[in-house]
Amino acid sequence: MTFNLKHFLIIISFVFTKSYSQDGKIYEVTLPDGSKHIEQYFKYPGGKEALLKDLRDNFYIPKQAIKDKVSGQIILAITIDTTGIAKGKILKSLRPDVDSAAVQVVRKLKISEPAKQDNKKVPFTLSFPITI
Repeated sequence: MTFNLKHFLIIISFVFTKSYSQDGKIYEVTLPDGSKHIEQYFKYPGGKEALLKDLRDNFYIPKQAIKDKVSGQIILAITIDTTGIAKGKILKSLRPDVDSAAVQVVRKLKISEPAKQDNKKVPFTLSFPITI
């Protein structure tokens, strides 16, 4: 079972909404040429249920952040390259341990097929806020 980026964004918002409040900002998808449209989004093995499980199993709030009662927002960008490797980058930082936890969950994503544009594999980036 495969699904498109819209499903991914809906799922990821549910995952982070469970533990974090979202602020309603719009998700953004960007191709290397700066365009926002893509013909075929990435595919994830096992579909949305597997992605949801992987995100839930791998994302955590660092213990010290809980102890310190940290709150705020990070902006996380996920870039999936032409080989299907997902890399996370913090566009807006909260603090290093929380940032690191968000990036680590991205590293564990198992993309089975990257996005395609004009029948060629292309990298693309999507970004979204996580509020804790």
